[in-house]
Amino acid sequence: MPSRAAAALRPLVQHSVAALIAAVAKYELGAGRWPALLELTDRCCQSAIASQREVGMFLLSSIARDSNQVLEPYFDHFVQLLVRALQDTDSTATRVYAFQYAPYRPSDRCASQCGGG
Repeated sequence: MPSRAAAALRPLVQHSVAALIAAVAKYELGAGRWPALLELTDRCCQSAIASQREVGMFLLSSIARDSNQVLEPYFDHFVQLLVRALQDTDSTATRVYAFQYAPYRPSDRCASQCGGG
């Protein structure tokens, strides 16, 4: 029974840790610190393990919401991750987080690439 309880808590703990990382990232990335976080987020988004992809997409959507300008140099790459995540058949959460990320595109890039003016 304890192992079942631990297994049930695992997603909650992962989400809580990812939320904490995203909160710290809001300040650290904006100040030009913690560049390794973007590399970690990228690796998580491309992981073969669904729970890691979920955490990666959650972090990416949080970073985009709070520090969108930090992602500007990586826009094309993260759009590719987004497209893959939206097609993830193993994880509904990955698709949901990807969908949450979608609105946070840099406006000038979006205007030219997304048909806006």
